[in-house]
Amino acid sequence: MKAIMLTGIKEILLKQYGVLFLWIPILLSIGIGIYFLEIVDIEFIIITSISILFIFLYSLYNNPWNIIRSFTYILGVVILGYTTIFLHTIYSKAPIIEDNLGVIWIRAKLEKIEARNKGHRLILSNLDFWQPEKKKFPKNETPEYIRIEVKTPIEEIKPGHFVSLKAVLKPPPQKPVYPKGYDFSKYAYYSKIGAVGYSISPVKVFTYKNKSINWSIKTFIHEVRYNLIKTIKSNLSKTELSDDSKQIILALIFGERGAIDKDTVKNMRIAGIGHILAISGLHMALIMAGCYYFIRLFFSLFTTIILRYDIKKYSAIISLLIGFFYLSITSFPISAIRAYIMASIFLISIIADRNTNPIRPLSIAAAIILLIDPYALTTPSFQMSFSAVLGLITFFSYFPMRSNKSHNNKNFSILDNLKILLKYFFAIIMSSIVAGLATAPFAIYHFGQVSTYGIISNMVAIPLTTFVIMPFSILSLIFSNFDFSTNFLSIAGKAIDIMVTNANYVSSLPYPIRSFVKIPTFYIVGFSISAVWLIIWRKPLNYIGIIPLILFIILIMIPIQKPDLIISSEGKLFAVNYKNKIAFSSYQKERYARLQWRKYNGNPKMVRIKDMIKKESDIFQKYNDDVLVKINNKKILFIMNDDSMVKCSDIDYIINMKSNSIICHDKTIVSLKRLNDKGTHAIWIGNVIKILNDKEKIYMNL
Repeated sequence: MKAIMLTGIKEILLKQYGVLFLWIPILLSIGIGIYFLEIVDIEFIIITSISILFIFLYSLYNNPWNIIRSFTYILGVVILGYTTIFLHTIYSKAPIIEDNLGVIWIRAKLEKIEARNKGHRLILSNLDFWQPEKKKFPKNETPEYIRIEVKTPIEEIKPGHFVSLKAVLKPPPQKPVYPKGYDFSKYAYYSKIGAVGYSISPVKVFTYKNKSINWSIKTFIHEVRYNLIKTIKSNLSKTELSDDSKQIILALIFGERGAIDKDTVKNMRIAGIGHILAISGLHMALIMAGCYYFIRLFFSLFTTIILRYDIKKYSAIISLLIGFFYLSITSFPISAIRAYIMASIFLISIIADRNTNPIRPLSIAAAIILLIDPYALTTPSFQMSFSAVLGLITFFSYFPMRSNKSHNNKNFSILDNLKILLKYFFAIIMSSIVAGLATAPFAIYHFGQVSTYGIISNMVAIPLTTFVIMPFSILSLIFSNFDFSTNFLSIAGKAIDIMVTNANYVSSLPYPIRSFVKIPTFYIVGFSISAVWLIIWRKPLNYIGIIPLILFIILIMIPIQKPDLIISSEGKLFAVNYKNKIAFSSYQKERYARLQWRKYNGNPKMVRIKDMIKKESDIFQKYNDDVLVKINNKKILFIMNDDSMVKCSDIDYIINMKSNSIICHDKTIVSLKRLNDKGTHAIWIGNVIKILNDKEKIYMNL
C-alpha cells in the first residue's frame, strides 16, 4: 500500500515538472516580498544560497526523481528575487535633501514634463543647488532627481534643456499617511527622487558656459515624446472638440493623464472604465497587431516581394520596432511593457516558426519586469495588469470564442456573420466580467472600491476604443504633420464624447460603487498564490488551491471593522470613525492624508469634529481646550495643547499629540514621540486595545 502511494505521489510530482518554469515570477515575488517584510537578513540568504548550490549539484548526480533538484530550483529562484531587490536597493541609494532649507536656487537638466490640471510637473536631474548663506551644495547633499510643481507657463522649454529657477524643496514623505497604505517614500527612493517641492519663480532656459548638454537615450526619448505631444496639441487646437476629449486623446496616445478634468476621471473610474485612460495591453495589442496586419497587407501587393521574401517574418520584425517606439513615447508604463513583451514573444514565434502557450509569454514578461525593476511588484499597475491577463487567458482557454468555420470559406451567410458579431459582443461581456473579477481584490486592496456597473460601461467603451478611438488616434499620430490628421482626431473625439457621456450616466446611477475598508496584505497575497496554484499546476495537484482561494475571496468580501481612531505621524490631524461617518479634527491640515484616510475607511461621509461637538454631544465634547471622545463606553482625550490641564480620574485613555509627556502617563496609549517614530496610528477601542502603525501591531490590555 505504501509503495502504491509513493508511486502515485511520484507520478503527480513528475507531471508538474514541465510547468515549474511558469512559477518563476511567483517565486521571484516571494523573494521580493520577504525582503520588504524584513523577515530575514542578507547573511542568512548568502549561507542558504551556498547550501542550495551544493544540494543542487548533489541532486544532479544522485536523484533520479529530480525532486531535490526541483526544491533547490524553487528556493534558488526565491533567493534570486531577494537578491535582486537587495541589489536594486543598494543601486537606488541617493542623497535626500534636508528639511526646512527655505528657498533654493536651482540649475538643472529637464528630464521630463508632465501636464497637470494647473501647470506642469517637472523631473530635473544634473542638479546644482545654491543658497546665499550656504553657497553651492556639495555633491553628497544634492539629490540625483527632484520633482517640482510649476504653475507658470513653460511653452518654450523641452526635455534636454538646462533650466534655472527658484524653488522651495523638502524631502519626500518618509512614512505612509495610513498604516500599511501607499508609501510614497519607497517610490521616491527607487526613483532616486531626493526632494519634492514647487517653484516660486518662472522656469528659464539656461546655457552653461563651456559645458555641453549631456546627451542620453532617456533624454532623447523624452524630447521626441515632447515634440510629438506638442504637434498633436497643435492639431487638436484646430478641432472643435471639448477639452475633455482633447486631454483623453493625449492620455490614450502618450499616457498624459494629468490634465484631464478631475470630475471626468472620477466618473470614469466609478463607471469602471478608468483603465481605458492607462496605456495598457489593449493599446499595445492594437498598435502591434494593426501594424503587423497592414504591413503584411502592403507587402502582399507586390508579387516580387511575396516570391522572394517571407513577408510574415519581415512584418513581425517591423511591428516589433514600431511597438518599441510606441512603448518609448508612452514612458514605459508597466502594463504596456507587459503587453509589449507578450506581443514580442508571439511575433518572435512567428519569425522562428514556433507556436507558444499564452501563459508562457505572460510568465516571461513578469519575470523580466521583476528582474529589471523589482519594486514594480508593489504597484497596482503590475498586479492588476497581470491578474487581468491571466484571468482572460485562463477563461478563454476553457471557453474559446473562435468560429468553427474557416475564414477562407467564402460561403458565409448573413446568419454566420451575425453569429460572429454576437460572439464578439459576448466575448466583450465575458472579458469585462472576467477581468473585473480578476482585478477586483487588487482594486479593493489599493483603492478601497469596485464599480457596480462596470460591465455596462465596458460594453460601450471597449468597442468604441477598439474600432474607433485608438485606430483614429494612432492614424492622427502617424500623419500628424499633415493637415488632414485633424479629421482623424475629430472622429476619435466624437467617440470619446459618447464614452464619457455613458460614464457620466452610469456614475449617476444609484450605488455606482461599493466601498471597502483596507484589507490586510496577507489576504491579497493568499488570494494571488491560491489563484496561481489553481491555474498553473496540472491536475490533480491544482485542486489543492480551490479551498484556499474560496477562503481568501470570502475574507476579502467580508466587511472589516474600521479603526475607531486615526492619528497622523506629526500629531497635526486625527479622525474618529462613528455611525458611517469619519470626523476630522481639521479641514485645513494634511489634505492628502484626509483623502487617503477616507479612501481606506470605505469612503464614509466627512464631517468636522468642531461642528459635531454641538450636534453629537454624546460622542464629542470639549475638555478645556482639548477634545474628549466617547467610544464603546470609554473616554479618550486628545491632548492638543502643551499646557493642557487634565484630571486623570475623568479619563480612560489619552492620545498625547503634544510634547507634554507627564500628563497621566499611565493612561497615555499614544504619545507624540511614538507618532513621530512609528508613523500614523490606527486604533481600535474595546476590551483589548489594538494599535496598528507602519512598523508594528500592538495589543494592549489596560
